[in-house]
Amino acid sequence: MDRILKSRYKIQEKISDSPSHVTYKGAMVDSDKSLVIKIYRRQYLDSVLIKQLKKEVASLSRLDSPFIPRLIDGDYGWQGFYFVREYVDGSSLRETKLPLEADQAAETAASICDAVGAAHKAGIVHGSLTPENIFIARANNRIKVADFGIKKAVSEPVEQRAKWLMDPSSSFTAPEVLLGDNSSARSDIYQIGLLLIFMLSPESRTAKKGIEYAAETLLGGKQSYPILNGKLPKYLEDVIRRCVERDPLMRFASAPEIAASLRSKSVPDKRSGFMDMLETDYASAEEPEIKKEEPENLPEETIKPGIGIFSDDTPVEKGDKINLVKWVFFSVWVAIAAGIAYSLINILLLGE
Repeated sequence: MDRILKSRYKIQEKISDSPSHVTYKGAMVDSDKSLVIKIYRRQYLDSVLIKQLKKEVASLSRLDSPFIPRLIDGDYGWQGFYFVREYVDGSSLRETKLPLEADQAAETAASICDAVGAAHKAGIVHGSLTPENIFIARANNRIKVADFGIKKAVSEPVEQRAKWLMDPSSSFTAPEVLLGDNSSARSDIYQIGLLLIFMLSPESRTAKKGIEYAAETLLGGKQSYPILNGKLPKYLEDVIRRCVERDPLMRFASAPEIAASLRSKSVPDKRSGFMDMLETDYASAEEPEIKKEEPENLPEETIKPGIGIFSDDTPVEKGDKINLVKWVFFSVWVAIAAGIAYSLINILLLGE
């Protein structure tokens, strides 16, 4: 017998279950049109999080894209916080027969980028791009990306992060999120890279459970992907490598940029010219003209070669400016590394 939720929805058979939530197939009470009902368990919630989830519902309800199942409702009930969305008649990427051929995986990933790009344009980050949230519609093979912002909102509060490491889907989490940052457009891009790897080599993303992957990442281990062995088309390997860069700034700038590279089968190399671009801009900046007085017109005590950064007879060369730029960037990275080390000490030793 069907259970009734909020006097509006019928809860039917269970689709999936996890430590944090349970997903059901359902329908409207006065209609047989299928829906998906996802309920996050009460032990994962508090008053602050419930308030945040209600804001997410308001934002997601306005999201309109043919690649994203429509969110119909969301609220807090006695079972937990529930979300009701459009049902996709098809299979998830997890249920799809894998591996895919390279061209098919590339087009599937490009369609995922179309959905993610539409959400990013609306200011919405997914935060949990996993095979369970990617669907292929049976009628037209259209890719649908579900559950934008929902799992992210539940898993990111500090008190929930440790619990979330037990969830198998945490093996699809970007390194900076495991280290304490919130999900961002760049972390979604990292997950798109992992989804491509999963489509081409599913065993590489299932061999390690979430907690094992998280431990390696927190300890600074570099992930290896056997699929990147030169047997894939070069453009596809280049796309994957750039998506899964450990440094978020070295990844693609946007989901549409990934889609364009996948469809054109070419990846512009932006990294190799990154420092050159900065150095050129710095060196070509117009310097103010300084009128230099003759030494004999200056007080004798000011004419002391070797005083200051450059002596009076040492010209400022372009190389000095380039080195200055590099030292500035080096200092920034040292500061970032110190911050990460401090976070690791708090997480691993102090338990904060």
